[in-house]
Amino acid sequence: MMKKVVTRSSKAFTLVEVMVAVVIISIVVAGLLQVAANSTKIIGSVDKRLDTSTYATLFLGASIVGFEDQEITLDELVKDFKVEDELRQKLKDMKARIKYEDVMEFDSADFEDQIEEDAQENDEFVNVEDEGSEAATLQIGRTSIYFEDGVSSFLRIQLQ
Repeated sequence: MMKKVVTRSSKAFTLVEVMVAVVIISIVVAGLLQVAANSTKIIGSVDKRLDTSTYATLFLGASIVGFEDQEITLDELVKDFKVEDELRQKLKDMKARIKYEDVMEFDSADFEDQIEEDAQENDEFVNVEDEGSEAATLQIGRTSIYFEDGVSSFLRIQLQ
């Protein structure tokens, strides 16, 4: 008696193959969703930084602020400019706390003695006491502006 060999020519996937494919696709989709979530978070963070930098530029041209600690609304900085009412209202609602700290101060009177000493060492004549000249002071300070969403800092230089 001859045995019949049954060969199966299957054109369909088995349940195990389908389950393995579903798991692999799920892992790939989960990874893509994680990348998309991270990208959204990064874009939101960059958007907040951009807004903070944009609002901080209002302070660069404002001579009324920056050399002392104070609280201010942003509409005070643009009060002399023609600004749309919607933007002005938005700026009115935004408050900023300004903190100023001295970084360095140079007084030209302090350097006159050093200049004379250097000139004597090199056998040179330097007249540092010109008629009508006053001692000048150069003050360098850091202004930090604290907004609701972030902080921005820049250096301010004042010559007196």
